[in-house]
Amino acid sequence: MPTLCIEPLVVTDFPQLHHDLILFISANAVRYGLPILQQRGEGCLARVRMGAVGRQTASCLQQAGFPPDLMPEHFNSEGLLALPELQEMAGKHVLIVRGQGGREMLADGLRQRGATVDYLECYRRCLPRADYKEILAQGRAGEIDVIVTTSNEGLENFVRLCGSLNWPFSLALVVASQRGKKLASRLGFKGAIMVLDEVSNAGILKALQQWRRTAPPC
Repeated sequence: MPTLCIEPLVVTDFPQLHHDLILFISANAVRYGLPILQQRGEGCLARVRMGAVGRQTASCLQQAGFPPDLMPEHFNSEGLLALPELQEMAGKHVLIVRGQGGREMLADGLRQRGATVDYLECYRRCLPRADYKEILAQGRAGEIDVIVTTSNEGLENFVRLCGSLNWPFSLALVVASQRGKKLASRLGFKGAIMVLDEVSNAGILKALQQWRRTAPPC
């Protein structure tokens, strides 16, 4: 059930400064941001250090010919900020490539360490235009047991799409982070809320297997 779609942005306000480090927040940041950097002449990209938040982002960079220099163990802003290479940032210029909006933690943390930080926002997340009647009817009929979401914004959109329906809030829920778990609680989910050990297909499968072993019998 898609609850997010990605639309590229037309970038007109582009930071002209050449950077010491470019951080890609997502695979979409690579898909839509890297061509812009190449077209606008962001220095010699082959000589600029690059960082990726997660494996899929790193894989996209690798496939584009830019193997990342930095990738955190935990795939989030906190994980990037914990890297030893990002502790002393005085005088460094950093470009964060991301979607429109989002958290400021990474930029704030780097600025506190002395870095100058710019953004390249190259896409936006929006609500898909789709017909969800069949899926929502399956939920009302009790044919859905567990919900998996890897995006906080996607979870919020799911709740919007459900409208006044109550059945989703009693189901088991798999989320990508502790932030997602807190959001789910605020949104009213009352069933078991499980946090992925790893945001990947393997991580999702592991969480579902663990849930199935502990779920009450049908």
